[in-house]
Amino acid sequence: AAAPAAATPAAAASKAPATPKTKSARCRVSTKMNDYTGQCQFTSRGGGSFKVARADGDQFADDITEVIVDVTGTNRANLSLRQNGSVYEAGSLTRSSSDRACWEDEFFAVCAY
Repeated sequence: AAAPAAATPAAAASKAPATPKTKSARCRVSTKMNDYTGQCQFTSRGGGSFKVARADGDQFADDITEVIVDVTGTNRANLSLRQNGSVYEAGSLTRSSSDRACWEDEFFAVCAY
Protein backbone atom coordinates (compact mmCIF):
# COMPACT_ATOMS: atom_id res chain seq x y z
CA ALA A 1 0.00 0.00 0.00
CA ALA A 2 1.26 3.44 -0.84
CA ALA A 3 1.90 5.94 1.92
CA PRO A 4 -0.46 8.93 2.05
CA ALA A 5 0.78 11.82 -0.03
CA ALA A 6 2.37 14.62 1.99
CA ALA A 7 1.03 18.14 1.60
CA THR A 8 2.91 19.81 -1.20
CA PRO A 9 3.93 23.48 -1.22
CA ALA A 10 1.49 24.02 -4.11
CA ALA A 11 -1.39 22.59 -2.04
CA ALA A 12 -0.43 24.78 0.91
CA ALA A 13 -0.21 27.85 -1.32
CA SER A 14 -3.69 27.23 -2.70
CA LYS A 15 -5.09 27.69 0.82
CA ALA A 16 -3.38 31.05 1.31
CA PRO A 17 -5.63 34.12 1.57
CA ALA A 18 -6.49 35.74 -1.74
CA THR A 19 -4.34 38.66 -2.83
CA PRO A 20 -6.08 41.95 -1.96
CA LYS A 21 -7.89 43.36 -4.97
CA THR A 22 -7.57 47.04 -5.78
CA LYS A 23 -10.35 48.67 -7.76
CA SER A 24 -11.41 52.12 -8.77
CA ALA A 25 -14.01 53.66 -6.47
CA ARG A 26 -15.50 56.98 -5.48
CA CYS A 27 -14.51 58.14 -2.03
CA ARG A 28 -14.79 61.01 0.40
CA VAL A 29 -12.13 61.82 2.95
CA SER A 30 -12.90 64.67 5.34
CA THR A 31 -10.66 66.17 7.98
CA LYS A 32 -11.54 69.05 10.26
CA MET A 33 -10.09 71.49 7.70
CA ASN A 34 -10.37 69.76 4.31
CA ASP A 35 -12.70 67.61 2.25
CA TYR A 36 -11.86 65.46 -0.78
CA THR A 37 -14.50 63.77 -2.90
CA GLY A 38 -13.46 61.97 -6.06
CA GLN A 39 -11.86 58.90 -7.61
CA CYS A 40 -9.71 56.62 -5.46
CA GLN A 41 -8.04 53.27 -5.50
CA PHE A 42 -9.91 51.02 -3.06
CA THR A 43 -8.19 47.92 -1.68
CA SER A 44 -10.16 45.41 0.38
CA ARG A 45 -8.23 44.04 3.34
CA GLY A 46 -10.83 41.39 4.29
CA GLY A 47 -13.46 41.37 7.02
CA GLY A 48 -14.77 44.77 5.93
CA SER A 49 -11.36 46.42 6.38
CA PHE A 50 -10.01 48.51 3.52
CA LYS A 51 -7.62 51.21 2.44
CA VAL A 52 -8.05 54.05 -0.02
CA ALA A 53 -5.65 56.30 -1.88
CA ARG A 54 -6.38 58.97 -4.45
CA ALA A 55 -6.45 57.62 -8.00
CA ASP A 56 -4.13 60.43 -9.14
CA GLY A 57 -1.59 59.70 -6.38
CA ASP A 58 -2.03 63.14 -4.83
CA GLN A 59 -2.72 63.74 -1.14
CA PHE A 60 -6.22 63.84 0.34
CA ALA A 61 -5.31 66.65 2.73
CA ASP A 62 -2.61 67.50 5.26
CA ASP A 63 -0.04 65.28 3.45
CA ILE A 64 -2.30 62.20 3.94
CA THR A 65 -1.87 59.90 0.93
CA GLU A 66 -3.58 56.74 2.22
CA VAL A 67 -6.39 56.03 4.69
CA ILE A 68 -6.57 52.57 6.30
CA VAL A 69 -9.70 51.33 8.08
CA ASP A 70 -9.27 48.11 10.08
CA VAL A 71 -12.62 46.80 11.31
CA THR A 72 -12.32 45.61 14.93
CA GLY A 73 -15.95 44.77 15.71
CA THR A 74 -19.54 45.60 14.92
CA ASN A 75 -19.56 49.21 13.66
CA ARG A 76 -16.07 49.84 15.13
CA ALA A 77 -12.73 50.26 13.37
CA ASN A 78 -9.21 51.54 13.90
CA LEU A 79 -7.98 54.35 11.68
CA SER A 80 -4.43 54.58 10.36
CA LEU A 81 -3.10 57.23 8.00
CA ARG A 82 -0.11 57.31 5.66
CA GLN A 83 1.29 60.79 6.02
CA ASN A 84 4.65 61.95 4.67
CA GLY A 85 5.47 58.33 3.79
CA SER A 86 4.89 56.87 7.28
CA VAL A 87 1.83 55.05 8.63
CA TYR A 88 0.54 55.98 12.05
CA GLU A 89 -2.50 55.08 14.11
CA ALA A 90 -4.99 57.91 14.27
CA GLY A 91 -7.73 56.62 16.58
CA SER A 92 -11.03 54.80 16.38
CA LEU A 93 -13.92 55.20 13.97
CA THR A 94 -17.60 54.33 14.17
CA ARG A 95 -19.62 53.24 11.16
CA SER A 96 -22.07 55.97 10.16
CA SER A 97 -25.70 55.14 10.87
CA SER A 98 -26.86 57.39 8.01
CA ASP A 99 -24.38 56.18 5.33
CA ARG A 100 -23.09 52.63 5.83
CA ALA A 101 -20.21 53.27 3.39
CA CYS A 102 -18.76 55.81 5.85
CA TRP A 103 -16.64 55.54 8.98
CA GLU A 104 -16.20 58.61 11.17
CA ASP A 105 -15.23 60.25 14.41
CA GLU A 106 -15.47 63.82 15.64
CA PHE A 107 -12.72 65.10 13.31
CA PHE A 108 -12.45 62.64 10.44
CA ALA A 109 -14.61 60.70 7.97
CA VAL A 110 -13.85 58.25 5.18
CA CYS A 111 -16.44 56.87 2.75
CA ALA A 112 -15.91 54.45 -0.13
CA TYR A 113 -18.51 53.66 -2.79
